[in-house]
Amino acid sequence: MNPNLATVAIWSYGIAGVAYAAFAIYLRPSWRGGPRNRALAIAIGMTVAWAALNFTFTVTQAPALFAFGTVVDVLRIGAWYAFLLLLHERPNAHAVAGDAARTTWLLPVAAALVVLGILTEAAVALRWTALGDPTRLAAFEGLALSVFGLVLLEQVFRNLPEDARWNVKPLCVGLAGAFMFDLYLFADALLFSRVDVDAWSVRGFVHALVFPLIVVSTMRGRNWTFGIALSRRVAFHSTALMVTGVYLLFMAAAGYYVRYFGGSWGRALQVALVFAALLALGAMAFSGSIRAKLRVIVSKHFFRYRYDYREEWLRFTHALSARGGHHELGQDVIKGLADMLESPAGSRWLRDALGRHFTQAARWNAPSDAVTEPADSEFMRFLRDTGWVVNLEEFRSSPERYRDLRLPLWLSELPNAWLIIPLTNGGELIGFVILATARTRVDVNWEVNDLLKTAARQAATFLGQMQATE
Repeated sequence: MNPNLATVAIWSYGIAGVAYAAFAIYLRPSWRGGPRNRALAIAIGMTVAWAALNFTFTVTQAPALFAFGTVVDVLRIGAWYAFLLLLHERPNAHAVAGDAARTTWLLPVAAALVVLGILTEAAVALRWTALGDPTRLAAFEGLALSVFGLVLLEQVFRNLPEDARWNVKPLCVGLAGAFMFDLYLFADALLFSRVDVDAWSVRGFVHALVFPLIVVSTMRGRNWTFGIALSRRVAFHSTALMVTGVYLLFMAAAGYYVRYFGGSWGRALQVALVFAALLALGAMAFSGSIRAKLRVIVSKHFFRYRYDYREEWLRFTHALSARGGHHELGQDVIKGLADMLESPAGSRWLRDALGRHFTQAARWNAPSDAVTEPADSEFMRFLRDTGWVVNLEEFRSSPERYRDLRLPLWLSELPNAWLIIPLTNGGELIGFVILATARTRVDVNWEVNDLLKTAARQAATFLGQMQATE
C-alpha cells in the first residue's frame, strides 16, 4: 500500500475504532436490557472489532488480518441487520397482518446473505475457485449486502409509526450513508476486478461520520436503549465535524478526478483546487451566518425544543452579572438577548429620570439614534399594557394580530429592525430592546416569545436595581 494511503487508513480506522469503543463502554448497562439493547451493543462491538482489525492490518500488512477483517465485516453488517429487524418488529397489539406477511422475507434473506458472505470470504482466503473467481464473488456479495441494507432501512423507516420515526431518523440517515458508500466501493470492485484502495482507506472515516447520528438516535430512542444526555453544544460540534468531513471527502474526490483526467495540468489544478477548498472552508468556519444556520438546523431536527434552557439561563445570568457599569450592562443585555436568536445587532432604550420619554441608552453593533419616544405615546402604551414581543415582520404582513398597535415613524424607518422586546420591572415598563434581523431565518414561535419575555424581565430587574443605586 502507498505510504500516504497507509497513513490515511491508520487514522481512518483508528478514529472509528476509538469512537465506537468509547460508545461500547458507555453502552455496557444496555446488555442487561431488552433484545434491541443487546443487538445494538453487539453491532457497536462488531464495529469496534472490524475497525481494530483493519487498523492492525494497515500497520502490520499481515494478509491473515485482512482476511479475518473481511469476515468480521460481514458479521458486523449482520449485527446491524439484526438490530434493524428488531426495530422493525411491532408489538402484537399494533401489528398489521398484511404488513407482517409482506415483510416475513426480510429475516431469511438477511440470514442467507450473511452466511453466504462468510462462505465467500472463506473461499477468498482459501483461494477456492470451484465457483469462479472468489474475489469477484466477494465483491458481488458485498454489493448484495449493501443493497439489502438500504432495502432493510427503507422497510424499517416506512413501517414504523409516525411518532417513532423521529427517534430513528438520524440512525437511518447515517446507516444509509454508510451502505451507499459500500455500494460504491463494491460496485467499483466488481466492475474493475480490484478494490479501490483510496476508497477503502477512508471507509473508517465514513463510519466515524455516522457515529454522531447513531448517538443522537440512541438518545432519542429511550424505548430501545437507556437514556443518554446529549447537549446541543455536542450535537452542534458533531454535526459541524460531520459536515466538514463530508465536504473534505467531496473535495478530495474532485481533486482526484482533476488530477486523473487533467493530463499535464492535473497536479497543478489539484493543488489549486485543494487551496480553494481549504480557503472556502476557513471562510465558512468564521461565518456567523453559516454557524447560525447550522445551529437552527441542529435544534430543529435533533431536539424537540429549540433551546437548552439551563445553558441559556446560565449564559444570560453570567452576562448580566459579569459587568459593573450601567453602559456595559446595557450592551450585555442587548447581546444576551440577541445571541438567543442569532441577531447581529441591537439597541436598548430606557425611560428618563422624570419618566417623560424614552431614549437610546446603549447599543451593540447598531448606529446611534438621538430620537426620543414620549412615554405616553400609543406605542409605549401598547408595550406597557400587553407586554408582547413585537415581531415587525409579522406586523407588516398581519397587522390585525397586534390589535391597535401604531408604530412611530422613526421605528418604521429604522433599517433591519426586527423584534421589540419590552423591559418590565414590577409591572412597570422601564424600557425596551430593538433587535436587528437574524443572520438566518428564525421562527418566532411561542417558545421564543416565552424565553425572551422571561429573560427581559430578569434584565429589567437588574437594570432597575442599578438605576435605584445611582
